[in-house]
Amino acid sequence: MKLPTRISKVVGGAAYVLTNFAASIVFYLTFHKLGAKAAIGLAIFVTGLQLLFHYLKRQRPTIFFIISTVFIILFGGIDLFISTPRFFRLEPFVQNFAIASGLFFTYLARVPMLSRFAVDLPMNFRPKQELPLQYYRKLTLILIVYLYVKALVFLLLAFIVDLGSLILLRSILGGGSLFALFLGEFFYRKKYLETEKHKPTQA
Repeated sequence: MKLPTRISKVVGGAAYVLTNFAASIVFYLTFHKLGAKAAIGLAIFVTGLQLLFHYLKRQRPTIFFIISTVFIILFGGIDLFISTPRFFRLEPFVQNFAIASGLFFTYLARVPMLSRFAVDLPMNFRPKQELPLQYYRKLTLILIVYLYVKALVFLLLAFIVDLGSLILLRSILGGGSLFALFLGEFFYRKKYLETEKHKPTQA
């Protein structure tokens, strides 16, 4: 039986979030109840389940899944083998700094990396038509500045607040600002395409 369109979109959105960000969600939900080590261990375990799901479904992992899990495994794996978790508090800074630096390199190399991100977006947010390279280059610059600023904020917070507060602030500041950025890009893209559509064609 086919689900109504609105319910189908909600189910599809929930499935997209769980498929790509389940490990991060599990960590945030279990940290305060079970502690850092247990939360890290569960997040790594869930990452393994996600990889198995992708393999069984023959789905290519999205770039969002790769980014959200690589740093959890890297920093979380280190902290599992030391007495007091300390490296994981640097994970938000390193993640944002590394992604910003990678995007900056692709910008200088004129590689349209954001077009790959666009392909991995949820269907409702995905561009309905091909966008010019110049559009992606402008968007890349905005994203680079945003990520470097966020990295600096998380670096300062890593030395000011405890790990639990850092995770909470990361969820609020990082998630909220990223959602605002995606929403802003979505509406700007619609305006941009509308402007391009009404431009007079040259003879």
